[in-house]
Amino acid sequence: MPRAGGIARRVFGRSLAAAVVGAAAFAAGLALDPRRALFSLLVAWTFALGVVIGVLVFVLSAHAMKAKWPVVVRRAAESVVATMPAFAALFIPLAAGAAHVWPWTTHAGREGLEGGNSAWLTPVGLVVRSAIWLACWTLVSEILRRWSLRQDGDADPVWTLRARRLAPAALIAVAVATTFASFDWMMSLTPEWFSSVFGVYWFAGGFLGAFALLVVLLHAGRVPGGFGESATSEHFVALGKFLLAFTVFWAYIAYAQLFVYWIANVPEEISWWVPRLRGAWGYAGIVMIVGEFAVPFFLLLSRDLKTQPRALAAVSVWTLAFHYLDSYWLVMPAFDPSAPRLHWLDAATLLLVVGTATALGAWRAAGVPAVARNDPFFTLSAEYRST
Repeated sequence: MPRAGGIARRVFGRSLAAAVVGAAAFAAGLALDPRRALFSLLVAWTFALGVVIGVLVFVLSAHAMKAKWPVVVRRAAESVVATMPAFAALFIPLAAGAAHVWPWTTHAGREGLEGGNSAWLTPVGLVVRSAIWLACWTLVSEILRRWSLRQDGDADPVWTLRARRLAPAALIAVAVATTFASFDWMMSLTPEWFSSVFGVYWFAGGFLGAFALLVVLLHAGRVPGGFGESATSEHFVALGKFLLAFTVFWAYIAYAQLFVYWIANVPEEISWWVPRLRGAWGYAGIVMIVGEFAVPFFLLLSRDLKTQPRALAAVSVWTLAFHYLDSYWLVMPAFDPSAPRLHWLDAATLLLVVGTATALGAWRAAGVPAVARNDPFFTLSAEYRST
């Protein structure tokens, strides 16, 4: 049975080197400007973590719907969610330097907040709740991956049945954790502001990024022993359709959230929006809308493009790049509301987060079958034809 060992080892070496360079630069940044370093880390961390959560939701949804076509794609997805422990480890510097990022973690920062908020927004509460959210995602990811790998060994369909039974309840738990995590880590950067749809917005962007990442992994893995060795153009068409659908969904959620506040125009409810819609941040928002919505939307309308893995992968890389800009636009105005100011620490933390997660994923993929051939529906998946 083909295994991803050789490819995984090469990816592991390169991504580990990137992570080491990023870690060294981040450590220097902590010494020179800890607040900027931690904000840059928060951007990269929430960007990559949102995509990984999106992949986890994809795996759970496939099991919950008893979908057969994603079986060929699933091992790549399982290798992505296997990186979740890396994000738990990378939260440690954020927790340790919380006072630089979330002012409400200090007594002075909590002054003036409403009683309910001040009871919720405490440093201990931040750490405890973050541990719960990360544990939830990690536990679900590990269970699904372990059952899938056991099926590789004994070909027992019971593991697929167990995953299908777990998926509906796990989807609820993951959704709750994702919503409250977005409140804790990003929305609370402006603690006097709130939005009930903020969690959906973060999820929508992450889910969009998840399909983009899966396309890139399958295209890069279209070699013997790679994740995409059994993927056909029909699987890329299916992923391309999801990419198009969630490009629209992300844009709709962004519009819906803004529209409600725009028409109300209540001063105490627009504090989060004011810096993001003015000056250079406003222009960055326009660039983001064009890059993450308009360009991929019109390109993905073409079925021919979706049948060409290389072209679809190029659109996916474009989408991931602009999704990072989206994460930057969500977080960085809390650091500098006047204008976006690119910094070498942005690149350093991206290397640290993506390099660490990729190294862990590649290390765990080594020696593991590249596709889930012993799944009872693998043959049907391999013969899938998109309608």
